[in-house]
Amino acid sequence: MGEGTHNEISGGVFFGAVLQGEQITAHLPVPVIPALSGLPSRSPGFTGRDEVLDALLAELDPASAPGFGGPACAIAGLAGVGKTELAAQAAHVALGNGWFPGGVLFTDLYGYDEARRVEPGKALDGLLRALGMPAEHIPPETQDRARLYTSVLATFAEQGQRILVVLDNASSASQVRPLLPTDEKTGVVVTSRHTLATLNALLIELEILRPPDAVELLELAVRRGHGTEDPRFFEERGEAAQVVKWCGYLPLALRIVAALLAENPTRPLAKMSADLAREHSRLDELRYEELSVRAAFHLSYRQLNREQSQVFRLLPVNPGPDLATEAAVALAGGEERVAHRVLESLARAHLVQHDAERWRMHDLVRVYASELADPSDAPAHEVALDRLLSYYLKIVGEADATMRALHGDSHFHKATEALAWLDMEQANLVAAVTSAAQRATGDRIRSFLVTALASGLDAYLRRRRRFDDAAAVAQSALAMVRQEPDLREEQILDQLGLTQWELGRADEAISTYDRAAEIRQQRPPPFTDSAADSVLRFRMYEEAKADNNRGLALRSMGRPEEAADAFVRAVALFERSGHQLQAGLALGNLGLTMMDVGHYEGAVTALEQDVAICREHGDRHSEGAALNSLGTALMLNRRFGDAIAAHQEAASIFCECDDHHHEGAALNSLGIALQQAQRYDVAIAAHQLAAELLQETGDPQSAAQALANLADAHKKRYRPG
Repeated sequence: MGEGTHNEISGGVFFGAVLQGEQITAHLPVPVIPALSGLPSRSPGFTGRDEVLDALLAELDPASAPGFGGPACAIAGLAGVGKTELAAQAAHVALGNGWFPGGVLFTDLYGYDEARRVEPGKALDGLLRALGMPAEHIPPETQDRARLYTSVLATFAEQGQRILVVLDNASSASQVRPLLPTDEKTGVVVTSRHTLATLNALLIELEILRPPDAVELLELAVRRGHGTEDPRFFEERGEAAQVVKWCGYLPLALRIVAALLAENPTRPLAKMSADLAREHSRLDELRYEELSVRAAFHLSYRQLNREQSQVFRLLPVNPGPDLATEAAVALAGGEERVAHRVLESLARAHLVQHDAERWRMHDLVRVYASELADPSDAPAHEVALDRLLSYYLKIVGEADATMRALHGDSHFHKATEALAWLDMEQANLVAAVTSAAQRATGDRIRSFLVTALASGLDAYLRRRRRFDDAAAVAQSALAMVRQEPDLREEQILDQLGLTQWELGRADEAISTYDRAAEIRQQRPPPFTDSAADSVLRFRMYEEAKADNNRGLALRSMGRPEEAADAFVRAVALFERSGHQLQAGLALGNLGLTMMDVGHYEGAVTALEQDVAICREHGDRHSEGAALNSLGTALMLNRRFGDAIAAHQEAASIFCECDDHHHEGAALNSLGIALQQAQRYDVAIAAHQLAAELLQETGDPQSAAQALANLADAHKKRYRPG
């Protein structure tokens, strides 16, 4: 290249060497704005921590901490002492001062909850996604994820977008060490109930509050509870000091007591002090991390009425990290208005955290509430879990139908609403399957609910490329169905095989499909009568599914002839068994395979049949996919006008379904067809919009291809020869 040549690479994420010209500029994505939503808000009652907050901020300040191993702090202390609050206060100040223009990554590692503990590999997956890393670029191994993660953070820092990483609630150095940045600019704050002295970080041992600060915190919290000055703190100043003493000057215990006092403005502080004093054994327990919180919560729990205490003991039945209001109502049962009122009363007592119509229990509150359950609660808790699973199963089914533009009653009006709900509930839904599956042995209703929910989630998890979760859901359901001989193990094996295929493990997928086929051959049909016709149709349908799945795996392995044979068998068997829509989808797969081997006319015929079947059954989303594939086949047959029409209709259908990713793909294909027809101005517009949609929906590789096609269209427009 000549002097002054300058190549600029943008529109994606690039790490490592990119050799293309003399000068190269690599642009990172936009700042990590989505990560900011996970940072807890600051409490207005924060008090007594000025010195330790100043020390923490001094370590994070780039002017006073110019990079000795990177600004790193580890906050340790008793449960409920305010570690997360201190970290949040410091993060908000650091952001306000402009020290971390790249934003804040906040993640709760749930280190002290065995059921929900986030292992390093899972945490790295979430952090990389928050940093804008496409799912397909995230490696499966923890060590490889850690190397990529530290490289991404270092690149952000090098380009003036320093990030602050807050790792909350770690249980050990081994849990948090793979998540630590290795550059000297990225900030990190770790909180733990243990002193993690091996992290090469500034160690902050957060102590309980000093007595005057504890009284101030209690007074501020009560005043905020009912919005006015509280005369009790002037009239009973000595009793206030006694109350905070019984609380052990522990912020969490103080806030719970403040909630009780605010709830009952006529209750004297002397009465509160006397109640605390009668719990004398509690004082000994306060020296132990877990027992201190139990004692504080027990006092609050005693104030609950029968209805409130039942719901409180019920909430830990939820296996996920939180609950939306509708899900909480389903778990609690009864009228929505009553359940919501009870939840709000628990939130006011700080036994439940409430934010944006979601309800969450702190780790230790959850443990405490679980310990309160006695054997007489067990039947009600099992019924409550089934109610929650039934609710999730119903809404997942409605979300799936909405995304495919099928008719029927639904919570959702648009596909975007359905996807947003699934995205919000994804962690809860996966936990519902993986945790409930462990409790389903011998319970036929529970087994059915878990298996059906696992099947309902499969398409969404693969669509969002959450393949780790899809595999976990399938494996959990598989372990359960193997203990319940009446459940259909082969259906879960099909689901697992699809995930293995998506992960590029085609050999494993074929083995899984083969195992499913063996089980189908051995299992009697699920009919009450043994009519030969019913048995035959069922057998054909099962064999058709196996052939279609095998065809997908064979095509991905570069064996198109074998794949085509499998799809032909699948089409015939689906048709003979009376499953026309499935036959259409298999025809679509056959058409794509025929294009692979250059049989373009045959591909057009197969895909036209697929389109017709989808229209007959009203499956708009599948119709859009079939039309887009048909457009490609028509273009390869040099029927450019027909190809353009097919791609235009496909893009319109995907827009109608609010599937902007597939809309972008259809527009990109449309642009290619328009170029073949030498309609370059329209092709340029199609490629431009395609690139924008594909980038917005998190597919930078496809967006880059659309931009390459756009450049090609520009070149042909001005140099048609």
